[in-house]
Amino acid sequence: MTRFKDSFGNDWEIEFDAFVFGVIRDVHKIDIADDGLHKLEKDPHALVVVLHELCDTTEDLRQFAKRFKSNSLTTAFEAVRGAAADFFPLKQWSEIQSFLNQRQAAAEMFAAMRPMLAHLNHPEMPESLRQVVMEKLGELLENTGLDSSAMSPSALIQDATPSNVPSGAPELSE
Repeated sequence: MTRFKDSFGNDWEIEFDAFVFGVIRDVHKIDIADDGLHKLEKDPHALVVVLHELCDTTEDLRQFAKRFKSNSLTTAFEAVRGAAADFFPLKQWSEIQSFLNQRQAAAEMFAAMRPMLAHLNHPEMPESLRQVVMEKLGELLENTGLDSSAMSPSALIQDATPSNVPSGAPELSE
């Protein structure tokens, strides 16, 4: 069992079991054994839904959600991660951790690349250069070991529109 405090300072103790794991996976469509931890780390609502299943509470979800903001979300996520580590067999947990680490590294890499990717949509970009960059980007994606259409070269470039590029990003020289 792992423990954490909510924003009001109340202690909570959580533990996964096969039943609650199935409810979280089947009802809420969050598969901790797949990419669910990544989702919980990035989506506060999903995290609170999982916490609501794990915690022994009679509060409805809306009331329960009011207990979590700022640092309590971080400590609650770490508690869920700890409870998952206690639940899964060591080999499976190692694979889940490896996947999560790869996903985090890939997300950081592509966040840093987003300003450059936006330039691939520029009308002045030579098609041959665009093709070379797309091939290299595809190789990088393959090396992450992740299988996600949201991280395909085309999806990344489509998402890197000028409105998504931070101010101060280098301009394509003409």
